[in-house]
Amino acid sequence: MKDLIVKSEQIERIIEKEELPDKKAIMLLVACVVLGTIFNLLFFKKSLGVSYPIFILCFYGIFLWSQRDNLEFGFSFGWLLSIPVVMLSLTYLIYSNDVFWILNFIGIPILIAAQTVLLSKSNRYKWFQVKFINDILHGMFSRTLSYIPKPFKMVRHLVVKKRDPGKYSNINKVLTGLLIALPLVIVVVMLLTAADQVFGKLVGKIPKFFEDINFGEFITRLIIIISVGAVSFSYIWSFIKPKTTTTADTSQNNEVPVRSLDSVIVITVLISIDLIYIIFTSIQFAYLFGGIVPEGFTYSEYARRGFFELVLVTLINLVVLLCNINLKKEEGFGLNITAKILNTVLIVCTAIMLISAHYRMFMYEVAYGYTYLRILTHGFMAFILVLLIIALVKVWNERIVLFKAYVITALIAYVLINYANIDMIIAKNNLLRYETTNKIDAYYLSHLSYDTVPIILPLLDDQNQDIHLEIENGLYMKKEGIESSKSWQSFNISKYRAGKILSGYNLKYMPISTIADK
Repeated sequence: MKDLIVKSEQIERIIEKEELPDKKAIMLLVACVVLGTIFNLLFFKKSLGVSYPIFILCFYGIFLWSQRDNLEFGFSFGWLLSIPVVMLSLTYLIYSNDVFWILNFIGIPILIAAQTVLLSKSNRYKWFQVKFINDILHGMFSRTLSYIPKPFKMVRHLVVKKRDPGKYSNINKVLTGLLIALPLVIVVVMLLTAADQVFGKLVGKIPKFFEDINFGEFITRLIIIISVGAVSFSYIWSFIKPKTTTTADTSQNNEVPVRSLDSVIVITVLISIDLIYIIFTSIQFAYLFGGIVPEGFTYSEYARRGFFELVLVTLINLVVLLCNINLKKEEGFGLNITAKILNTVLIVCTAIMLISAHYRMFMYEVAYGYTYLRILTHGFMAFILVLLIIALVKVWNERIVLFKAYVITALIAYVLINYANIDMIIAKNNLLRYETTNKIDAYYLSHLSYDTVPIILPLLDDQNQDIHLEIENGLYMKKEGIESSKSWQSFNISKYRAGKILSGYNLKYMPISTIADK
């Protein structure tokens, strides 16, 4: 029993020795506390704006400093990820689209996790492998939580542990001196307050100063600073410590997908569905694109039907295509060429279906107006079309890594859709539709982002009272929102432009008795 106690004490001493903070750890801890303070200053009770890219740059500054001895600068996917991270974070400064603000709030940390893992070479899988998602998830969760206790233990060792008595002797002497001086200071201050009225007034303001302090808010801010500092420290420190759980596995990195689909079966399936699609595409050219109206339909009614079904079929075709490209066995030149030709036919027919779906959605918008979902659907169809083109290249050039091309395409597409300013597209197209059809959803337009203010402003002079009131109410709420978030942290170019325009208008909020035609 005695030996067990002695052994336990030895182990405890070894652990404590390992946990003693070195200079680099202390500097990182201080930097992360500063980062938590910056986070608190930028975001507490403030709307997002220029604060978001500033915080991202601060985080990267600390990360790059901590990894300065391990980083290799060069042309790589890890460094290229800086482009979408910076561009997406800048959308909080440039635009005011709530949908993308939410999506980017989720997406940017994912990209940062992927980039930091790649730059520090902590990934087990290559970035263009599906399993790289495991590295990202490990980075976002396991790394973030792995060293949370570390900063608190460091503070304990710095403040409490007295391994070298002389090391802390000055601190102890200062604390002792303060305790001795406290009663003396109180007596002296009381005497000086009685002796001089100005000094007395100054001292009298001290209790008021403490009354004005919101201790609940102070505690909340302190918790935010500690939490952000601890999480940041844990994440960054996990890249500094020896990587026992993230050692690269070359056997997994070079893994090749198992090809298990028989070529004859694949060709049979492709022939069956290709025949159906050839018939369908010929109908599209005859009726939809050729302007021939089927019996019992008007042209617009025919064009607006079947959009969602076509998109679903397109996605099914893409899955079938990817499966047989990646999983079909290599079984002779003739069978391989036949499969490639059939895959090409499938891709061409699917592309025609996408064009058909795009045209049907266009006709639907002409009839019912433009919305987020409808515009984003156009973007999604364009994205799928690009994926099909890449798949077509892959069919005839098997050296292309399909997942790598798809990841890069997805990143580029997402950044582009962020900068397309969908709100402006919706507003402009709905106003053009209003000029030709005299139909408009004024309520929907009035609730778009601040980017649309100069576009919808002319509707204030509309003769339709309901439209006028809807627009005025919407602009009034926007003006109120701008005036309520004037802190520099919330600065946003879109809001600033809208504020300058609306400052010249005396807007009022009035209840609407009649809802505009939607």
